[in-house]
Amino acid sequence: LLLAAYVHNQWSRSLIYYVVDFAGTDAPDASRVLMNAELDFGPSTYSVLATIAFSALFAPLSLFAGTAADVSDRAFITWAS
Repeated sequence: LLLAAYVHNQWSRSLIYYVVDFAGTDAPDASRVLMNAELDFGPSTYSVLATIAFSALFAPLSLFAGTAADVSDRAFITWAS
């Protein structure tokens, strides 16, 4: 169960790297396949999204999750995640 939670966490965190490609935005189906083509953002917008925006969301949620793990049943939290 913990291995599945770990794999899901890593997959979710790295998903954005696989749906962005700045070299292939000229393809006819690029807006269906690539997130940056659909949302029309460039490398600078992507860098803000992948670094600052991720950290701004991840840090407070980590504090919340840590507090919840300290005061709640860890087995239930692992199952719920």
